[in-house]
Amino acid sequence: TNILDGISNSSQMVDEYRLDWVSAHSYKKHSLATRINMGLFEAEENMLPLDPYELGGFLNLSGLPRNSLIGQNKLFGSLVYRYRWFDNDFGMFQSPIYIGASAEYGGLWSDVDLGIKEAPMFAAGSIFTGIDSPIGPVTFAYGVTEDNMSSVYLIIGNAFK
Repeated sequence: TNILDGISNSSQMVDEYRLDWVSAHSYKKHSLATRINMGLFEAEENMLPLDPYELGGFLNLSGLPRNSLIGQNKLFGSLVYRYRWFDNDFGMFQSPIYIGASAEYGGLWSDVDLGIKEAPMFAAGSIFTGIDSPIGPVTFAYGVTEDNMSSVYLIIGNAFK
């Protein structure tokens, strides 16, 4: 038998547009980072993307569980402020202590008939504190959404994955 039996030879047209923009600025003990992510997926037939977009978790609509929203189109923006509060000597290592807050807005949708203006969008934010340790950053945070969903985070290592 032929392995390709049952596989259509018709070509499918898929367009995917992505924009990822990050900007960070520091002044003395203050840091401000902005991030904008946009992704649009269009297909001739009702195909699903191989790698759908996800939102939820710390600094990605804080307050929602990590990656709890999944969709084929995405619009997201965040503003994160961090203040280097003081430097501390922990004996084995010295590390700055940071405090900060975020404001986040965005959403995901898969309905091809919805445009960006009609897509469901959510507001969220967080407050956090953290240190740079020998094993990587350690962050403790509290996040909340506009619908009063909330989450507490203890993150050891990279917080942005």
